[in-house]
Amino acid sequence: MSFEIFKIIEDQALLGFTGKINLQVKSNSAHVGSIYFLDGKIINAALSEMDSYKSFINLCIESNVNKNIKFVVEPELLTLINKKIDIPFSVLKKKILSVYDEYIKAKKNKPPMNLKILTKTKFLNSNEEVTAQEFKLLCSLSDYSSVKDIYTYSDLLEYEITNTLMSLRKKNAIKLIQVSKE
Repeated sequence: MSFEIFKIIEDQALLGFTGKINLQVKSNSAHVGSIYFLDGKIINAALSEMDSYKSFINLCIESNVNKNIKFVVEPELLTLINKKIDIPFSVLKKKILSVYDEYIKAKKNKPPMNLKILTKTKFLNSNEEVTAQEFKLLCSLSDYSSVKDIYTYSDLLEYEITNTLMSLRKKNAIKLIQVSKE
């Protein structure tokens, strides 16, 4: 499988580029997200309010799935202060390739962003075993209850969140409710 963004990243790495690659919607140039470089190394990524690592993974996968994305390379002065990713591109690339199919499968089961998630008290009082990912997601629910916030702020990757939500629903641990539109 060929990711156009990988070629662009590799080219910038060879050049020792400092700046960013902006991902934009082709039709109207709306900003989707950015990947930042310092001396040819990826140091940061921005997508919504997600952390850098999740942003990078999601930007690469989304740019491969959504063919309406264009890439704009823009020089910019950056320093080590901007560094939030300290993982070699080769490792990030392997991670993306290993989870890509999971992302695609999980995408069709992703709940609408306007739902609220409630943990069922009966489940919390039970002795039902939970996986590490389920525990992490249940902990996130103490801070965030909307689906949108969980996908934005959870440490889990998007496909992991979707699969974990499905698992918790099968265990009857959570309830999804429609938030009224005012």
